[in-house]
Amino acid sequence: VPRATPLPSYAPLWRPVLRAAAITSAAYVISVNRPEPAAGHGDGAPCSSSSPSLVVSPGGEVVCETTDPVTVVTLDMAAVDAAKAGYPGYLRHAEQLQPAAAKSRPDHGALSTDIFRAENL
Repeated sequence: VPRATPLPSYAPLWRPVLRAAAITSAAYVISVNRPEPAAGHGDGAPCSSSSPSLVVSPGGEVVCETTDPVTVVTLDMAAVDAAKAGYPGYLRHAEQLQPAAAKSRPDHGALSTDIFRAENL
C-alpha cells in the first residue's frame, strides 16, 4: 500500500486503519511511505514531514515501523494460515459467502469458486 501520509495524521488515523486492514483480511499489510518529505500533498499544500513505513502481521501486530529508505522484513506465512483459521469473518469459498444463492442454483449450488480460492488470491 503506497502512500504519502503527513506525520500529523499517521498515528491517529493511518496506523490503526492499516492494523485493522491486516486483521480483517487475515494478511500482512505492507505500507510504504515516502522516505523524504514530498513537495506537495494532494491539494498542493507542502508536506513538511513524512510518516514511517510499516509492516503489520495478520494478527494486527506492528512487525516493523521505520523511516529508513530500505528495510528487509521476513514474513511468517504460518501466521497467515493461523489468522485465516482464527478470524470468524474469513470465508474461504464463495459458497460460504452466499449459501442461499448457492442452494437455489439449478446445478445444486456448484458455484465457480476458482477465483475465490486462497491459492489464487
